[in-house]
Amino acid sequence: MKRLLIITTLTLLTNFLFAQTVEKLSFTMQEAVEFAKENNSLVKNSLIDIEIADKKVWETTAIGLPQVNGSASYSNIFSVPEMSFGPYIDWYSMPAGTAITPELIGAYTREGNSIQLGVKENVTWDITVSQLIFSGEYLVGLQASRTYREMSDLGLEKSLLDVKQQVSDAYILVLLLKRNYQNIEKSLENTKKLLVEMEATNKVGFSDKQGVDQFRLTVANLGNALLSIQRQVNTAEMLLKLQMGYEIGKGISLSQTLDEIFENNDYANYVNQEFSIENNIEYKIFNTQEKLTLLSLKQQKSKSLPTLSGFYKHQEQFKSADFNFFNPNMIGVSLNVPIFSSFSRHSKIQQAKLELLKVQNTKIQVSDGLQVQISQAGNDLSTAWEKFTVEKENLCLAEKIYNDTVIKFKNGTSSGLELTQAQNQMLNTQSSYFTAMFEVLKAKNTLDKALNNL
Repeated sequence: MKRLLIITTLTLLTNFLFAQTVEKLSFTMQEAVEFAKENNSLVKNSLIDIEIADKKVWETTAIGLPQVNGSASYSNIFSVPEMSFGPYIDWYSMPAGTAITPELIGAYTREGNSIQLGVKENVTWDITVSQLIFSGEYLVGLQASRTYREMSDLGLEKSLLDVKQQVSDAYILVLLLKRNYQNIEKSLENTKKLLVEMEATNKVGFSDKQGVDQFRLTVANLGNALLSIQRQVNTAEMLLKLQMGYEIGKGISLSQTLDEIFENNDYANYVNQEFSIENNIEYKIFNTQEKLTLLSLKQQKSKSLPTLSGFYKHQEQFKSADFNFFNPNMIGVSLNVPIFSSFSRHSKIQQAKLELLKVQNTKIQVSDGLQVQISQAGNDLSTAWEKFTVEKENLCLAEKIYNDTVIKFKNGTSSGLELTQAQNQMLNTQSSYFTAMFEVLKAKNTLDKALNNL
């Protein structure tokens, strides 16, 4: 009984986990985009770039904060220098009341002791606290690091837009191929049924063998087309997984149809959205690049300003000489004033000015180019929509022609060749219809990226 309970529990748990896994393998297009925003390697690297930029900002900021450095050293002097004050008269050793004579002085003259001016070996350590008080180059560098952080944010935004477009295009491509597969599969089933009828009527002499052979050829061609499209579906799914950052070896299910995605937008009025070039990601990135170039010019100019810093130093020695004026504490300031660099700084400033001029000239061209790009994206969407409208009408006519031909064929007033031609025409029109739908969706994704619609 206990063993049965354990087996039942494990079975229920396995079913639950399997159900959860299956649920995670199914994606709407928006869910696929959101999954890619968290798992695509391009987005992950952009997030890492932001972390690197944060560290860079702190690295630059720390230059202007107090710096503490310590050091230690060991020294050994081969010969310690000494200083002697020469011989001296030992007055305290003379008998009291003795007359001082040269002989007496000579008798009580002593050799003086020498004083060592150092120690043979010693260990010295010190600690220094320094503080940057003013540096124009530091202030400009701090601004540049923050602008670099802003550039990293824009890099992430661009990555998200790229991933959204890539995943959306790959998603609808899979749906398009699957829809073509379904259409051909349905036509193959109908053709096989008609082939059975043709073979039956041929046996009783009501149809010719050429018509039967024509249908057999059509069945074979449709079968080959199915195999080809299935391979295309597999390749497109692998591309979608790659764009999503999804494991290639795992299965995936798309829970939306091409029609559902297509019907969620008003394409005719989509191109009439207001556009501000300042919102375009490419323009924002280039605008930030201009800021960095301007800061580079400011940095070159700031090198002509003085740099002021202060410091405090404490030093200790484990041994000291007999004659020692060493003071362990020191405080001071340091002022560095650039005076003359043989026009090197002037040359660098002029180069920075020219680089800024190049960026500003390119900015005008980029702005105009983006305006053209946005206009082209809108025109592409309008053209794709107009083409879709025409293909929709063509599909209705092609299906009507095919259905009418089937009826005529069954009544014996139409040949098998005419039916095959009508069927091929319908399949081609269906393919054109769904391709037009795909082009509308793809053009809409391109316009979304240009409009910065995340």
